[in-house]
Amino acid sequence: VAGKKGAALRLAFKARKVFLVLGTSSGKPEHVTVRLNGEAVGPDAGKDAPGGVVRVELNTLYELIDQKTPKNGLLEIQSDSPGLEAYAFTFGS
Repeated sequence: VAGKKGAALRLAFKARKVFLVLGTSSGKPEHVTVRLNGEAVGPDAGKDAPGGVVRVELNTLYELIDQKTPKNGLLEIQSDSPGLEAYAFTFGS
């Protein structure tokens, strides 16, 4: 659980797709910024992260990254407020 605004989670991975179960402890929608390899996620954004931003409303699985082929990467997600909950990463090829 993010304890303050700007809390970040980083993950080194090798995959085509990256998913993460997210939720909010407050029940209010939160926005999460997604970066890939230190840059804006751009065209590799997953379906739930258009423009590199995820709107987290429900506790559910969000697609963060969708690359054309499996690659090594460094994913960073950053919360815009306290209370963001992160549970489990999953990957796809």
